[in-house]
Amino acid sequence: MKIKENPKVGVSVTTYNAEKYVRECVESLLRQTYPHLKIVISDDCSQDDTREILQKYANDYPDRIRLMINPINLGIHPNVNQSLRELSGVEYISLIAGDDCWREDKLEREINKLEQNPSARFAYSKICFIDSDSKRMDTPEHRSRGFDNRQEMLQNLLEHKLIMLNWTAEYELLKETGMFFDESMHYASDWDYHLRLVSKSEAVFCPDPTVFYRRHSESITFKGDYRLYHSDLVKAHHKNARLLEQLSYTDSLSAQRQQRQILISTVGLWLRSSLKKKNFWHIFKCLWLKLFYKFAPLPHSNPKV
Repeated sequence: MKIKENPKVGVSVTTYNAEKYVRECVESLLRQTYPHLKIVISDDCSQDDTREILQKYANDYPDRIRLMINPINLGIHPNVNQSLRELSGVEYISLIAGDDCWREDKLEREINKLEQNPSARFAYSKICFIDSDSKRMDTPEHRSRGFDNRQEMLQNLLEHKLIMLNWTAEYELLKETGMFFDESMHYASDWDYHLRLVSKSEAVFCPDPTVFYRRHSESITFKGDYRLYHSDLVKAHHKNARLLEQLSYTDSLSAQRQQRQILISTVGLWLRSSLKKKNFWHIFKCLWLKLFYKFAPLPHSNPKV
């Protein structure tokens, strides 16, 4: 698709108890060198001063910011989906959480990349970790990288070896893939969504780190429910198993082995947590799953005849 001249980009911002970081997030959007933005912020019933901070921004920038405040807590993906419903009338959509931020040229670089690569319908950038004080962390995100072709990208995504955050995608592409995140999954919905994008389109990668992903003690990644995480992974793997057919037999086996290894690791973490809590039913289930994953054949391990 030929990119339209000066396409409008809708930015979905989702917040929850982000008073320490949300100013930096919103300011990074207002400073974007790409000016054609529609910013929709959906706050998920924050209990701190996040709502008051956001209301001031909405009052100061009524032509640029649309603010929605949920009267009850919806949860992460229902909140994202609510913001997506408000982003009609745009050509592209990008997402950001209220505790993260962007370099000022993030959107400009991605739109330019898309203009230079008409076969690609979404773009993503290298991410950089920052701490609670917004200082860059030394730990590189090795899964934040680009690929030569969609097949290679699909395989790495199926193997959980690719991370894409805050991508910018055609609105029409999102419509073709179902638009909304799967609300039945809490932890694996992002992975599922990215597979839907890659299954439909080529992508372009911007190698400069323009997405700053914050790691702090309040982050959801520090509050994992490993039982639920395992359940989500199983559901997501089954849901996207058909994509293995797009790979060669050897690559499909590699992807399945990697997926099983991740399930085994997750069960190990779940078992450790269950032992601490002395939850004997979960301990028994974890031990059974460890045996199952050790001896059961991979579900798609037979080559097509």
